[in-house]
This record gives sequence, C-alpha cells and structure tokens, in this order.
Amino acid sequence: MKISVGMLVFLALQPFASAGESGHPAAVSATLSLPWAKVLPGVPFDMIVTMRNDSAQTAAVGISARLIVILPDGTRFAPAAYHRLEPDLPAERDQNFVELAPGKSRQFAVTWWNFWPNWSHYDDYASPGQYEIALELGASNTPQNYVGSITTNTARLERAVPHGEDEALWKRMQAIKQCGMMYSTTPPRQICHGGWPDDGFASLKEGVALAREIRDLHPASQYYPYAILMQFRHDSSDLPKAMDAAERFPDSPAHPYLLILAAEYALSELNQANRRHDSAGTDKYLSLADDLYAKAIAEPLNVSALEWARRGLAIVRESRAMRAAAH
Repeated sequence: MKISVGMLVFLALQPFASAGESGHPAAVSATLSLPWAKVLPGVPFDMIVTMRNDSAQTAAVGISARLIVILPDGTRFAPAAYHRLEPDLPAERDQNFVELAPGKSRQFAVTWWNFWPNWSHYDDYASPGQYEIALELGASNTPQNYVGSITTNTARLERAVPHGEDEALWKRMQAIKQCGMMYSTTPPRQICHGGWPDDGFASLKEGVALAREIRDLHPASQYYPYAILMQFRHDSSDLPKAMDAAERFPDSPAHPYLLILAAEYALSELNQANRRHDSAGTDKYLSLADDLYAKAIAEPLNVSALEWARRGLAIVRESRAMRAAAH
C-alpha cells in the first residue's frame, strides 16, 4: 500500500527542515548509486541510496526524495514533485523519515518495478546524452534528532544513442505527443506537446500501442524487455514471452525484473493448476517459480525489488514444503 494522495499533497506543501532548523549537525551521509549507469533513451531506471549514521547518537533522516538533474546543456532540472524511497515498510508508513542508530546504515531505492515514480512522467531527461543526477532527501513533521535535508553525491547517467531498429523506434517514441486538458480556460481545452517520458509505454495511449507493436513485431529490439514489463497484464498466457525475453536479454537492466515477472506468471499458472486439481501442473509451476525467483535474487536487484522477490520465494517454498508433507 502506497502513501495516500491526500498525504502526498499535504507533504508536498510542507518545507523540508534544514539542519540549522533542527538544531543538529548533518551527521548522516547519503550516497547515490546507479546499478546501471547506461540505459536506453526513454526508459525508467533504478537509483539506490545508502545512508549511514557516523555520529554517536541516533539520527532521524528524511526519506522523501526530490530529483535534481543537470542536463547535457548544463541547465538544472529539479521538479517540485517528490518520491518516497522504498521499501515502504509497514512500521514507517505514517512518517517520511527513518531513524538510524550510531554506526548503522540502511539502503533505499527509487525503483520502477510494478510502480513508476512521478519523475518518470517528465521528458526532460529521457533523450540521449549525459546527465548528472542527485537526490535531495528531506522530511516534514520531524523529531528532535532530525539531521535536516541532505543532498546526495552526483551520479552520472548515460542515455546511449540507439542504432538501427532501436533508433527508428526511438524516433517514433519522440514523435508521440502528450495531451491533457487545461481546465483553467473557458471552455476547457486540450493541450498537447511532444516529448517522450520514461513511463511512455504505460502512460501514453500511443505509447501503449507502440509497446504492443514492439511485443509482436520487434522481438530483437532492446526496447522489447521494457515493452513486456511495462505492459504487465496479469495474464499468465504471457509467461512464455517473459521467459523468452529473460533468456534473450541477459545483459539488459530490465533482466532481473523479467525473471520476477515470469515468476509472477508462474504463480498465476500454479493457481490455475490448483483449481483444476492438476497435481503435475502444480509441481511444475512451483518448481519453475522457485527457480525464477532464486535467479532474480542472485542478480543486482535494489533492496525493494529484492524484498519482493524474497517474499515470493518464501511463499513458493512454504507451499512446496506443505505439499511434500501432505504426500
């Protein structure tokens, strides 16, 4: 369960407290890293934040992140919207900060598996080029030991220029227009502009259609794994496509997520086999889901996706143990 829309609006209007306002020195370091620093234009990517408390006392650190991007031309892009770092643990859902004991560290992530952060809606940093990325971490309604807002180091992201088939697809992606209604005019009117955001395969009507075309007609494209993932339809008939994509794109940043997706599809097939009282099918899909989750866990997943995969694997192995005990 994600933080509510109402709470998002409220927190967005609250200023982040600074270290001076909190009365405590910034005793926590926050390091930003990109597991894949080179990605295609117009696709989402992971960011990992490692926080460490180097002080002698417990410190509260904000986990509301604002994006700061230095564009290839040197200009600064910093949208007002923020994203809560993941994982979103139940015990911390009523606050937008965490507390770190002395000498302790925690890792968080901005992930795009099964949920797209609001920064993915922008087209400003989707095109080919070199980008410098940092995160400002903050919180509101903070305790006395809050260290104030922290800005991470800068990490470099390269959007690699695609060639051949992918170059042609990227040109089509850029040609798709984003449209929305402007209600401040009388009468309201539709406003459209060009530019492809990172979540375009899911958020744009024409982008959804293009994703389907890539799935059907462009299986060799490096965009294929993203078209598969971002059009996740909860339809287990797509299990062969997900497994095929995982096999053919082992070096894609999307690869570990393809393994998780295939495992999710395998669980869906498992449920259907159970309803049919198909013992052989149940064993088959339990084994397949176990194998896929285990392979995903062995890859460089961020902490949020890793938790997701571990939870899935635990469910599968508990089911296998119960089934073995029953026999």
